[in-house]
Amino acid sequence: MKTSQALADHRLIYALDTFQIYTGPIPETADDPPTGTLLCEMTGCKLRYDVWSTAWELVSGPWEGAILESGRAAYCRHTSSVRPQLVTQGVVAKGFGGDLTVSNDEFHKGQVFKLHWLTVRVNASEK
Repeated sequence: MKTSQALADHRLIYALDTFQIYTGPIPETADDPPTGTLLCEMTGCKLRYDVWSTAWELVSGPWEGAILESGRAAYCRHTSSVRPQLVTQGVVAKGFGGDLTVSNDEFHKGQVFKLHWLTVRVNASEK
């Protein structure tokens, strides 16, 4: 996952509450504005820190939201509704190889997307 400069202080990750999935092209950095089409947006998406796995994990799952448009998922963003400059961004992939792995990367308008689990390991050197 890439983080915005504003999220360099990882304590601010508690402010993230909105999860979005977009079609491509993927912005070069998490500080760049989103590109492509917003496929799905879920609100109330908070993370908690698990000291045993040293990672951030979703709270109150599954997260779910209506698919707004049809298209192929390319990347995701976890942002703050209060501080929109706080962003993590990752690649969506079908199967393996992405930051967010999905069973089907083709999204269809009107369906519901459910995210059952998510683990985020933020590396400060990867912005």
